[in-house]
Amino acid sequence: MRNSSFREIEKIILKAKSILAVTHQNPDADAIGSLVALGFYLKKIKKPHYLLCASGVSDTLKFIAGTKLIKSKHPKNKFDLIIGLDYGTKIQLGMDGYFKKYPQIPQLVFDHHLSTSQDANFGIVNPKYSSTCELLYDYFKSVGFKIDRKIAYALTAGILDDTGFFRYTDNPR
Repeated sequence: MRNSSFREIEKIILKAKSILAVTHQNPDADAIGSLVALGFYLKKIKKPHYLLCASGVSDTLKFIAGTKLIKSKHPKNKFDLIIGLDYGTKIQLGMDGYFKKYPQIPQLVFDHHLSTSQDANFGIVNPKYSSTCELLYDYFKSVGFKIDRKIAYALTAGILDDTGFFRYTDNPR
């Protein structure tokens, strides 16, 4: 996978008729915040979508608005695009059966971990970001998307969690 530009990513998302967005099992606030924020974005741009976290959302993360929209049951239908958020390898998504059933579906990834599996077709993997939520913030701003209160709250939760409330200094930004 080569890193794509924000504009290239936007075109891929706009072209898709239906989108499956997924994050890793046993998620942290960055995983859930980015998944929920992406879900609100997809809703605003009128893209049919399904939000998935195979292990479900822990009670400690249900303070993030929109977590009720996240499903733990795998979808039965086929999508035009799969967007993976904040994961190292596909096995962490808990979707092996789905990937085997639909290997031809294009995959896009947003992540800040260098260890992210490079088998997606498109995406942005950049360790200069503190979190996937920070990366999504820049994506939204770059494509001219107006971030509302719910999206800002979800993104902030993920950024705060992955930076230890701005205590961690391992990130150059």
